[in-house]
Amino acid sequence: MNASRVAAALCLLLLWPGGAGAQEAVRPVPLTTWAAIVAEDLRSSPVADLVSFGLATDSGLTLVDREHLDLLAKELSLWGLTDPSATSERIKAGRLLKADVLVILGRQSADGKEFVRMTICECRSGARLAVDCVALADGRADQAAATILADIRRCRTRFADGVTQVFGVPPFVSRSLTHQYDHLQRGYAELLAEALGNRKGTAVIEVEEARQIAREAALAGEGDLKRLVPVFVEGEYEVALTPAAETERPVTFRVKLTGADGKGRSLPEQVVRLSEAPDYVGGQLASLVTGLEQDTQAMSVDDQVRALIARAEAFAALGNLPLSTGLREAALLIRDDPAGRKVLLQEYMKDIAGHKPYPQELAAEPDRWQQEGERCFAVWHVAMSHVEYLIRNRQTTAEQAAGMALHLIWQAHRTATADIGLRAAPDAEKARKRFIREVVPLWFADLQPPVSAMYYLRDYLGGMVVHHLDGESWQAEDLEMLADLMENVLPVSNYVVIQLERVAPLYRGGFTREQYLRFLDRVAAMNRPADSMAARYGKLRFLYSERFAEKKPAADLLRDTEALLAEIYQHPDIARYSLPLPTAVKHLAIEIRDGLAPGKSTAFVSNATGHPEENTPTRVRFEEVPMKLQTLDGRTLPADSFAWPMVKGSWWRQLRRMTSCGDGLDVFCASGAVVAQRKAGLLEEWFVDDTAHFDEVAWDGRNVWIATRHAGLWVVSPDGKVLAKVGEADGLPPCDLRAVVHPLEPGKVCAIGTFGPQRRAWCAIAQWSAAGPKVNVFHQATKTLLVTDEQTNRAEPDLAFLPGWTCPYRLAGRPSLLVGRIGHTEATRQRPLVIDLETLKVSVFPRALATVESGGVHELNNYCGAYYAHEDSLLESARTLTVYAPSDKSHASALGVVQSHDQYDHSFGFYRWLLLYDGWVHAPGNPWMRFHAKTLAPEQLTPQAFYDHPPIRYFGVSAHQGLIGWTESQKFYRVVIDLGPPPP
Repeated sequence: MNASRVAAALCLLLLWPGGAGAQEAVRPVPLTTWAAIVAEDLRSSPVADLVSFGLATDSGLTLVDREHLDLLAKELSLWGLTDPSATSERIKAGRLLKADVLVILGRQSADGKEFVRMTICECRSGARLAVDCVALADGRADQAAATILADIRRCRTRFADGVTQVFGVPPFVSRSLTHQYDHLQRGYAELLAEALGNRKGTAVIEVEEARQIAREAALAGEGDLKRLVPVFVEGEYEVALTPAAETERPVTFRVKLTGADGKGRSLPEQVVRLSEAPDYVGGQLASLVTGLEQDTQAMSVDDQVRALIARAEAFAALGNLPLSTGLREAALLIRDDPAGRKVLLQEYMKDIAGHKPYPQELAAEPDRWQQEGERCFAVWHVAMSHVEYLIRNRQTTAEQAAGMALHLIWQAHRTATADIGLRAAPDAEKARKRFIREVVPLWFADLQPPVSAMYYLRDYLGGMVVHHLDGESWQAEDLEMLADLMENVLPVSNYVVIQLERVAPLYRGGFTREQYLRFLDRVAAMNRPADSMAARYGKLRFLYSERFAEKKPAADLLRDTEALLAEIYQHPDIARYSLPLPTAVKHLAIEIRDGLAPGKSTAFVSNATGHPEENTPTRVRFEEVPMKLQTLDGRTLPADSFAWPMVKGSWWRQLRRMTSCGDGLDVFCASGAVVAQRKAGLLEEWFVDDTAHFDEVAWDGRNVWIATRHAGLWVVSPDGKVLAKVGEADGLPPCDLRAVVHPLEPGKVCAIGTFGPQRRAWCAIAQWSAAGPKVNVFHQATKTLLVTDEQTNRAEPDLAFLPGWTCPYRLAGRPSLLVGRIGHTEATRQRPLVIDLETLKVSVFPRALATVESGGVHELNNYCGAYYAHEDSLLESARTLTVYAPSDKSHASALGVVQSHDQYDHSFGFYRWLLLYDGWVHAPGNPWMRFHAKTLAPEQLTPQAFYDHPPIRYFGVSAHQGLIGWTESQKFYRVVIDLGPPPP
C-alpha cells in the first residue's frame, strides 16, 4: 500500500474488558486494552465488516470516536506501524489510543493473490506479538474473517496476563565439519522459537533474517517504560561424521542464554541421535530455556550490540558471511558505529569476491549460478549504500571510500563477466553510474583529501569508470560522463584517457569514431594541462592505429608525438602526480619511428643489465621422447595430439602429475584422466571421467592410490584394476576443491582434502586391506578468520585452507608430515601444518618458509613438489633455493637458514620442482642446481642464464626414462645430465 497516513475512513474498536483501565504497572502488565484498526484498502471487503462485527459482539468492546481517529491519522503512518523497526511508533500509537495492543488489518497482494495481513503489536514495548497473512479467496470472506478472529482470540488468551518472558533466538551455529547440515542452523532456531512462542506469556522475536533482531527488539524507551531487548538464546550443534546411517549419527547441542550482565548461562551439553533432534529442541530444550531464563536479566542496548557482534564473529569464523553480515546490520541499526560499518563492508566485499563458475559449472547448473549472481548483485547494492553512508556522514577518508568502492565495482564486474546474475546487471550498472555522478564528487567536496591521496584517488577512479557491470561495451554517454567528471569534479590531473586505450578498440560496439574523437578533443581543450596532454596522446595513438592498419604513412603523427613528448617533460604536474604519460608517449614515438624505418630506432629498454657471462658449462640437455597414447577404445595416437575434456572446477586438460611406482610402472593424471606407462613410450588410458576430477596419484609400495575431488580415494592395482573406492560411506569427509594423498606404508595413506566456499579442510588416515576400508579423520580445519584479522600473522592449525604439498620430515626427531597450506593469511602460506605420524597431533611449523614469495605459482602449477627433506634438514624451491636446518638439535624452534641461493631464477625458465633421482635432488631453473640427497651439498649444472631448453612445464622421475619433462602440449623430453668433461 502506498498511502503514507491512516485514512479517515477506517474502523477502530477498543476492548475494555470488565471496565479495566490501562493502568501502567511494573512488568508484567496484563494486556487488557485492545485496539483493532482496519485500513481503508480493506474496508471495501466484507472481511472488514465481519471482523468488526465479531469483535463488536464482545461485551467489553466500544468504538473510538472520530477525534481519536483523526489524531491517529494525523500523527502516524499505518503501514509504518507494521514495520519490524517501528517499535517507537507502536508505543506512540498505544499512548494516543490508550491501548495495550494494536491489531492492524490491511490488504496485501502476492503472486496475483489477495491476502489480509494481520499484525498484532504490544504497545508497551513495541514488540510484534504475531504477524500472519490470511488468504482472501473470492466468495470466502466468512472463512477469512473466522481465521482472523480465531488468531486474535488465541493471542488475547496467550497474553491475558501480559508478557512474562521475551526471547531472541538467532540461528544456531553449526560446528559440523561439512556443510551438509548447515540448513539446520535456521531450522533449529525456528523450531525452538515456535516451541517457546506457544507458551503462555512468552514473546519470541524470531530471527529468520538475522538483521531483524534489532528491528524487532525494543530500543531504549522513555521514563518507566524503558524497553529492554530479549534474552538471547544462542545455540550450536555438531553432527559427528560416523559410518552409521545418517539418522543415527550423534548430534551434540550446546546452548547458552546471554543477559544484561554479559555472562552466558549454559545448559548442560546434550547428545542425541539426529532423528531425535527435533523432539529435543522443541520439547526438552524449550522447557530448560524457559526455566533458566527466570534467573536471567534482560539485556541492555549496549549488551545487545556486543552480543550481536560476538554472534556475527562466530558465524564469520565459520565462513558464513550471509548470517554474519545480517547480525552486523542489526547491530548498526541499534547503534551507529563507523568502524563496525567498515568491518561489515569488508565482509560484504569478501562475500561478493567468492568463487565464480567455470564454464562447465555454469553449463551444468545455469539456474543455480544465475541465482547466485543475482544474490551477489543484491549484496553489492547494500554494500555500496554503506559506502555512500560513510561518505555522506564524513565517517571515512576519500582514499578509503574510493578503495572500497573500486573493490566492490571490480567484484561486481567479475560477476558480470562470468555471465551470471544477468537479470540484475542492468540495475547494477545504473547504480554504478549514479554513484559516480552523485557520490564521487563528495570525495572532494566533503572529505577534502590531501594532495598525498590524489595518486590513489586517480587510480581508483580510473578503475571505477572503465568497469562496466552489464557486459555491454562503452557507450557515448560513458564518454560524456567521464568528460563531465574530469572537467567539473576532479581537482587533479587524471590518466583515465590512457586507461581508455583498452576500450577504444571496442568503439564500434557502443560509440562511433566521431564520438570518440570528439570526446578526446573536449578533454584536450580543458584547462587541465596534464589531462589535455593525455587526450592529445590518446588521439595520436588512435590515429596511428588506423594508419598502421591501412599501411599509410604517419610522419606527421611522429612530429606531433615528439613535440608532445618535449612538452610533457616541461610540465610540473607530470612529476607531481606520477602520471605514466611520458612512458606511454615515448613508446608511441618508437612504434611510429619503427613503422617509418624498421630497425632504425633505439628501443626503449629498462635499466636491467641482464645476466653476466659465466664460465659454468651446460651439463643439462634434453632428448625428445616419442610418446604414444593408447585410448580406452583401442586407438593409438601421438600423445601431443590429444587432450581430455575439461572437467568441473579446472581449466586443465593435459597431464600434470606423475608418480613412479617401481617395476616399470609410471602413473600420470590429468583432471579428467589417469594414464599409465607400463611400456616405455606408450601411455595407456586407465580411467577417463569428467566428474571425478583426479587430483593426485601415490604409490604405497603395493598399490596405486588416486585422490579425487568428487569420488573419494581410489585404490588401484598395478594392472589398473580398481580394488576399492573409499568415500563418505566409509567416513571420508567430502572434497570438491583439492585432494592430496601421501603414502605411509602398504595399504595406508594420509589424505588431506578441502571443500566448500570457506575452504574447510580435513586430514585423515585411510587404510585398505582385504577386510575393507578404514578411515580415521584426526584433524578438522574449519575456522575462517574475521576480515579484521586477515592481515595478521595468525597461523593456527584449525584455520581453513587448501592443501598445497606434502613432505615427510623429522621434527625434533619425530617422524612427521609437512602439509603446505594456501590460506587466508601470509602466515598460513608461510607456515605449513606438521602432522606427528605417531600421535597424529597437528601443529604449525616452527618457522616461516618462503612460499609466500612465490605468489600464486603453487596454485597455477597445481602445487608442484617444491620441498624435499632429509632427516631434519629441509630444502625449499621458491624464489631462492633455501636449506633450513636446526642450529640446535634439541630445539626444533631453532630451525635456521644454512644455505640460500638467491640468484636462482624461474622468471624465464621452469617452475618450482625438486626431483629426487640417482642420489641427487634436482632443482630445474636458472641455473639448474642439484643437491646431494643426504648432505644437501649443492652443485651448479648450468650457467646462470640457462634458457636454451624446450618449454617444459612439468617434471617427474620415470621408471623408464629417468628424469623426464613435458610441455603443456604433452611433448615429452628425457633430461640428460652429462657428468663427464664438458664438450669442447
